[in-house]
Amino acid sequence: MVDRTKKWEALKRFLQTGPLDPPRLAAVAFLAGRLERVRFVSDIESSPVGVRISTRKRALWPNVPFFARVHGVEVPDPFLFIAALATSDETVDVLLEVDPEEREDGWLDAVLEDTEQETPQERVDALRAEIDRLLDIYNEIRRGLEGAEEGREDYRRFLEIAQRDIEALTRELRERAAELNGRKTTG
Repeated sequence: MVDRTKKWEALKRFLQTGPLDPPRLAAVAFLAGRLERVRFVSDIESSPVGVRISTRKRALWPNVPFFARVHGVEVPDPFLFIAALATSDETVDVLLEVDPEEREDGWLDAVLEDTEQETPQERVDALRAEIDRLLDIYNEIRRGLEGAEEGREDYRRFLEIAQRDIEALTRELRERAAELNGRKTTG
């Protein structure tokens, strides 16, 4: 279990990665007020109560800044999410999404409570799958650029974003694969 201080530091650091808009501030303040019932995770798909907050600036479509699910009910608004849980003692699984360069020093990985479940091989496989997905998106954007008469600048910008994300994930994949190969030869 991650202690309250680390969770608080993670929330403060997260706020530094994006604009300080009122809905995001309200959601983070609500979570900060119940740190003992907050669990940082890398996926909220199976969470009974989960929230995803994003400050990704260069994310490919769709980039949803806030999404929550409370017992199967999708909650697209931070204020409705707060209202739904104001009197609840349930644990909230929190997924914080930031651009890859924002996580390079490991501050977010330090508070993730479900990372122990992911083996190094599973992480390498997940990175490969994400890179494949981004390559598919990249190729679709290139096809769109080739046929576009209008919006060519937008297509070029999206290509740059996809390329940067692919490069960042490829760097992480190489590092993880090297670690994994080091374990296999020493273990």
